[in-house]
Amino acid sequence: MSHSGMTNSSRRHLSLLVAAVFTATTAVPAFAAPAPRQNTPLAWRASQLFPADATVISTARLNDQTTWVSGMRFASQGGSSRFEPVLWERDEQKGGRWSEVPAASVSYDTRFNDVDVSSPRNALIVGDRPEAADGIVTRRWDGRTWTTALAPVPKGTVSAGFLSAEALSPTQGWAAG
Repeated sequence: MSHSGMTNSSRRHLSLLVAAVFTATTAVPAFAAPAPRQNTPLAWRASQLFPADATVISTARLNDQTTWVSGMRFASQGGSSRFEPVLWERDEQKGGRWSEVPAASVSYDTRFNDVDVSSPRNALIVGDRPEAADGIVTRRWDGRTWTTALAPVPKGTVSAGFLSAEALSPTQGWAAG
Protein backbone atom coordinates (compact mmCIF):
# COMPACT_ATOMS: atom_id res chain seq x y z
CA MET A 1 0.00 0.00 0.00
CA SER A 2 1.53 3.31 -1.03
CA HIS A 3 0.88 6.40 1.03
CA SER A 4 1.76 8.68 -1.89
CA GLY A 5 -1.75 8.44 -3.36
CA MET A 6 -3.42 9.55 -0.13
CA THR A 7 -4.09 13.20 0.54
CA ASN A 8 -3.69 14.75 3.98
CA SER A 9 -7.45 15.17 4.04
CA SER A 10 -8.13 11.47 3.42
CA ARG A 11 -5.62 10.51 6.13
CA ARG A 12 -7.39 12.70 8.66
CA HIS A 13 -10.75 11.19 7.79
CA LEU A 14 -9.77 7.67 8.69
CA SER A 15 -12.25 6.86 11.41
CA LEU A 16 -12.15 3.13 11.93
CA LEU A 17 -9.52 0.51 11.56
CA VAL A 18 -10.77 -2.99 11.18
CA ALA A 19 -8.62 -6.06 10.90
CA ALA A 20 -10.42 -8.90 9.25
CA VAL A 21 -9.66 -12.20 10.82
CA PHE A 22 -10.45 -15.34 8.90
CA THR A 23 -11.63 -18.04 11.26
CA ALA A 24 -12.92 -21.53 10.88
CA THR A 25 -15.63 -22.75 13.20
CA THR A 26 -13.81 -25.99 13.91
CA ALA A 27 -10.60 -26.32 15.93
CA VAL A 28 -7.53 -27.42 14.00
CA PRO A 29 -4.15 -28.45 15.36
CA ALA A 30 -1.25 -26.06 14.71
CA PHE A 31 0.28 -26.27 11.24
CA ALA A 32 -2.50 -28.52 9.90
CA ALA A 33 -4.94 -27.55 7.19
CA PRO A 34 -8.61 -28.15 7.95
CA ALA A 35 -10.14 -31.09 6.13
CA PRO A 36 -12.70 -29.99 3.56
CA ARG A 37 -16.18 -30.33 5.01
CA GLN A 38 -19.42 -29.48 3.32
CA ASN A 39 -21.17 -28.31 6.48
CA THR A 40 -18.32 -26.27 7.98
CA PRO A 41 -18.96 -22.61 7.27
CA LEU A 42 -16.02 -20.23 7.18
CA ALA A 43 -16.56 -16.70 8.40
CA TRP A 44 -14.85 -13.33 8.71
CA ARG A 45 -14.85 -11.64 12.07
CA ALA A 46 -14.20 -7.90 12.44
CA SER A 47 -11.91 -6.76 15.20
CA GLN A 48 -11.45 -3.09 16.02
CA LEU A 49 -7.97 -1.72 16.63
CA PHE A 50 -7.09 1.58 18.20
CA PRO A 51 -6.32 4.32 17.45
CA ALA A 52 -8.56 5.20 14.54
CA ASP A 53 -5.85 7.25 12.79
CA ALA A 54 -3.84 4.16 11.85
CA THR A 55 -3.63 1.46 9.23
CA VAL A 56 -2.61 -2.20 9.27
CA ILE A 57 -0.26 -3.43 6.57
CA SER A 58 0.88 -6.92 7.68
CA THR A 59 0.02 -9.77 10.06
CA ALA A 60 2.01 -12.61 11.60
CA ARG A 61 1.26 -15.39 14.08
CA LEU A 62 3.74 -15.46 16.99
CA ASN A 63 2.26 -18.67 18.47
CA ASP A 64 -1.11 -20.46 18.73
CA GLN A 65 -2.58 -17.68 20.89
CA THR A 66 -0.80 -14.52 19.74
CA THR A 67 -1.18 -12.50 16.54
CA TRP A 68 0.82 -9.41 15.60
CA VAL A 69 -0.22 -6.75 13.09
CA SER A 70 2.13 -4.04 11.89
CA GLY A 71 1.49 -0.75 10.21
CA MET A 72 1.51 2.94 10.96
CA ARG A 73 -0.33 5.69 12.73
CA PHE A 74 -0.85 9.11 11.10
CA ALA A 75 0.31 11.89 13.40
CA SER A 76 0.00 15.65 12.97
CA GLN A 77 3.08 17.67 13.66
CA GLY A 78 3.18 21.41 13.05
CA GLY A 79 0.49 21.40 10.38
CA SER A 80 1.89 18.41 8.48
CA SER A 81 1.38 14.69 8.74
CA ARG A 82 3.97 12.09 9.60
CA PHE A 83 4.02 8.32 10.04
CA GLU A 84 4.59 6.58 13.36
CA PRO A 85 5.34 2.85 12.95
CA VAL A 86 3.30 0.59 15.22
CA LEU A 87 2.93 -3.06 16.14
CA TRP A 88 -0.20 -4.41 17.85
CA GLU A 89 -0.60 -7.73 19.61
CA ARG A 90 -3.68 -9.84 20.27
CA ASP A 91 -3.13 -12.59 22.82
CA GLU A 92 -6.07 -14.94 23.39
CA GLN A 93 -4.63 -15.91 26.80
CA LYS A 94 -4.76 -12.24 27.88
CA GLY A 95 -8.39 -11.66 26.97
CA GLY A 96 -8.14 -11.41 23.20
CA ARG A 97 -7.91 -7.59 23.07
CA TRP A 98 -5.54 -5.70 20.79
CA SER A 99 -2.78 -3.75 22.52
CA GLU A 100 0.16 -1.79 21.19
CA VAL A 101 3.64 -3.27 21.64
CA PRO A 102 5.45 -0.09 22.74
CA ALA A 103 8.97 -1.53 22.70
CA ALA A 104 8.64 -2.27 18.98
CA SER A 105 8.23 1.40 18.08
CA VAL A 106 10.98 3.59 16.69
CA SER A 107 11.27 7.36 16.68
CA TYR A 108 11.62 7.66 12.89
CA ASP A 109 8.99 9.04 10.51
CA THR A 110 8.36 5.70 8.81
CA ARG A 111 5.98 2.76 8.75
CA PHE A 112 6.28 -0.97 9.38
CA ASN A 113 5.56 -2.64 6.04
CA ASP A 114 5.89 -6.28 7.05
CA VAL A 115 6.35 -8.50 10.08
CA ASP A 116 7.42 -12.13 9.94
CA VAL A 117 7.89 -14.67 12.74
CA SER A 118 9.75 -17.98 12.63
CA SER A 119 9.35 -18.73 16.36
CA PRO A 120 8.28 -16.95 19.55
CA ARG A 121 11.96 -16.00 19.90
CA ASN A 122 12.59 -14.74 16.39
CA ALA A 123 10.74 -12.04 14.48
CA LEU A 124 11.65 -9.42 11.91
CA ILE A 125 9.90 -6.14 11.09
CA VAL A 126 10.86 -4.08 8.05
CA GLY A 127 9.95 -0.54 7.07
CA ASP A 128 11.06 2.39 4.96
CA ARG A 129 14.08 4.68 4.89
CA PRO A 130 13.14 7.87 6.74
CA GLU A 131 14.79 11.14 5.74
CA ALA A 132 16.51 11.32 9.15
CA ALA A 133 18.15 7.89 8.84
CA ASP A 134 21.07 6.50 6.87
CA GLY A 135 19.23 3.30 5.97
CA ILE A 136 16.01 1.30 5.92
CA VAL A 137 14.51 0.67 9.35
CA THR A 138 14.44 -2.97 10.46
CA ARG A 139 13.63 -4.39 13.91
CA ARG A 140 14.42 -7.85 15.31
CA TRP A 141 12.71 -9.63 18.22
CA ASP A 142 14.76 -12.20 20.16
CA GLY A 143 11.97 -13.25 22.53
CA ARG A 144 12.86 -10.58 25.11
CA THR A 145 13.92 -7.35 23.41
CA TRP A 146 13.69 -5.46 20.13
CA THR A 147 16.82 -4.21 18.39
CA THR A 148 17.04 -1.79 15.48
CA ALA A 149 19.33 -2.14 12.49
CA LEU A 150 19.40 0.24 9.56
CA ALA A 151 19.86 -1.63 6.27
CA PRO A 152 22.29 0.33 4.09
CA VAL A 153 21.19 2.04 0.88
CA PRO A 154 23.40 3.35 -1.94
CA LYS A 155 24.56 6.97 -1.65
CA GLY A 156 22.19 9.39 -3.34
CA THR A 157 19.14 7.18 -2.80
CA VAL A 158 16.04 9.37 -2.51
CA SER A 159 13.54 6.79 -1.31
CA ALA A 160 13.84 3.16 -0.24
CA GLY A 161 12.02 0.54 1.78
CA PHE A 162 11.45 -3.14 2.32
CA LEU A 163 7.96 -4.43 1.59
CA SER A 164 8.46 -8.05 2.56
CA ALA A 165 10.39 -9.86 5.31
CA GLU A 166 11.27 -13.48 6.05
CA ALA A 167 12.65 -14.30 9.52
CA LEU A 168 14.61 -17.49 8.94
CA SER A 169 16.62 -17.88 12.15
CA PRO A 170 18.08 -15.69 14.91
CA THR A 171 21.04 -14.95 12.63
CA GLN A 172 19.37 -14.92 9.19
CA GLY A 173 16.55 -13.01 7.57
CA TRP A 174 15.57 -11.82 4.14
CA ALA A 175 13.88 -8.63 3.03
CA ALA A 176 12.75 -7.38 -0.37
CA GLY A 177 11.49 -4.06 -1.55
